[in-house]
Amino acid sequence: MSADKMDKKIEKKAEKKPEKKKVSIITRISNYFRESKSEFKKIVWPSKKQIINNSLIVFAGIIIAGLAISAMDYIFTTGIGFVIQQFAK
Repeated sequence: MSADKMDKKIEKKAEKKPEKKKVSIITRISNYFRESKSEFKKIVWPSKKQIINNSLIVFAGIIIAGLAISAMDYIFTTGIGFVIQQFAK
């Protein structure tokens, strides 16, 4: 490869890298809050009906889970008590 071609490649590589401007901390903080405000405008809050419906679903799930845990606790307690009585004789 000739020296001219190598010089051109080196020049092209140097041209491709744009110089990054140093951005001040104040500008970065300002951009952060500006972008945050923009994102907050995109939030879609659920309606009152959706909140009530979802709350009832969660409440029902908690009740069902509590009943299932209570039933398993009763079954295991009764079963272990029965086994202990059989071996205690």
